[in-house]
Amino acid sequence: MSVAVEIVRYRYTDVRCPSCRQWRSFLVIDANGDLRCESCPRHPNQPRPRRQSPGGAGSSRRTHHNNRRSTMTTDFGFIPGFSDEYGDAVASIESAGQRAAERIADQQAALLRPDGTPKLAPQEHQERETAILEAATAEYDRVTARHKQAAESTVTEARRRLTLLGGADPLDALNDAERQAAAARREFIREDVLGMAPGALAARIRAVTAQGDKVAAALIERYLKDRTSGSTPDLMAASRELQSFLGLDNQIQKEIEIEAERRRADALIATVESVRRTVDGRDARMVAGLRRSFSI
Repeated sequence: MSVAVEIVRYRYTDVRCPSCRQWRSFLVIDANGDLRCESCPRHPNQPRPRRQSPGGAGSSRRTHHNNRRSTMTTDFGFIPGFSDEYGDAVASIESAGQRAAERIADQQAALLRPDGTPKLAPQEHQERETAILEAATAEYDRVTARHKQAAESTVTEARRRLTLLGGADPLDALNDAERQAAAARREFIREDVLGMAPGALAARIRAVTAQGDKVAAALIERYLKDRTSGSTPDLMAASRELQSFLGLDNQIQKEIEIEAERRRADALIATVESVRRTVDGRDARMVAGLRRSFSI
């Protein structure tokens, strides 16, 4: 029966393992509530603890640990809507990471004698450790693949929709007769938009919207993006009124919503990668490398 463990990660500093006294980027709490690092074997006189059902003996200690917020991954709860949309997925990802870390710790501990020395020759010991790590991370990848692939599809679709919205032409909303009228008036309105003073252009925009002139409004909106001369608060206000008249304020809101959707999906992808870095030891190796570099 494998040991139930919880990963305890320290965000800003490493911690010394109470058993081997080595500095580690994270420790594990086993089912008995003992704190140790992944490399430490169990005490030779310590029996392998059994998982106990909720409410059984020793359940209060485990409940205390399980209520602690997991720190295997970066917390993206600050992103609006992330926890509501992906809370279950994050729990599944972190659970897969916990199982992988437990599997690695148990199987690597089995390669050591009670005094902590390897049972096998150095090369064979290294090969077995590598195989254990690869098998555990492969299982983690398999379990979390559905979450990552779904999030990647969401990101791809969001980018496609944003591209379509960003490249939308105000003239697309006109009917055939209005487009013919726009073709005849295009150059005159373009010249006015690019050459008029900000105050005069703001007045022109308000006159067009007051008259309900969709053709002129669409042409002005198209060429406002090409204007290089200075703007004023009055012209900016008139431009917003023009967008509202054309229904483009709804487009802006759609862009905001789609971008928020993309950001949440990107955060889930980052969650999968963050937990994997903890499981496969990349985070620990990075911290160890930094310690060597700065002689900490």
